[in-house]
Amino acid sequence: MIISPTLTAVTFAGIIPLVLFSTFYQKWMRTLQRLIQSEKGKMNTVAEESFSNIRTVKAFSNEDTEITKFAAGNLVVYEAGRKKAAFQAIFAFITQILLYGAMAAVVYVASKLYQDNNISIGEISSFMFYMLMLVFNFAMVAMVFGNVAAVMGASDKIVELMQYEPDIKTTGGEVINGEINGLLEIRDVKFRYPSKTDV
Repeated sequence: MIISPTLTAVTFAGIIPLVLFSTFYQKWMRTLQRLIQSEKGKMNTVAEESFSNIRTVKAFSNEDTEITKFAAGNLVVYEAGRKKAAFQAIFAFITQILLYGAMAAVVYVASKLYQDNNISIGEISSFMFYMLMLVFNFAMVAMVFGNVAAVMGASDKIVELMQYEPDIKTTGGEVINGEINGLLEIRDVKFRYPSKTDV
């Protein structure tokens, strides 16, 4: 900024769109990673149930059904992974275009400023070294940004499990002081699993 406000503005003209695009990229990566983790969990459940109950599966000749269930989840993971790879490639492409485009624009503007005697060769050299440090750090941050977004998407399920509050509390409640005399009778108690309401 001290050496040349004009060249600094040209540099940030390439960096600011990258920062804006990175926010959208992070959302996409987080959503895709969450989907991948969810489907992998379902696939793991199918595989675990099939292997642990292999005698039942064999007895009813149900191998094809279990394979189809696993393959359906596998296809979802594959498609999400393909989208994730495509987003990573597009992001890397845009990053390179914006950063190297900013560098090319700085060289062009610097040559115009030099022709008009508004900047010296030494100042251009100094600015280019500072700019290279800045631009390559932004490129590294941009690549790490995508990985952080993927990790955040994968950890969403863990955070959700940690913050889950069951409907039936096992701690707290009212405390009864003193001696209790009487009869406690429980009638018409019914139970069913949330996932198997008909059982």
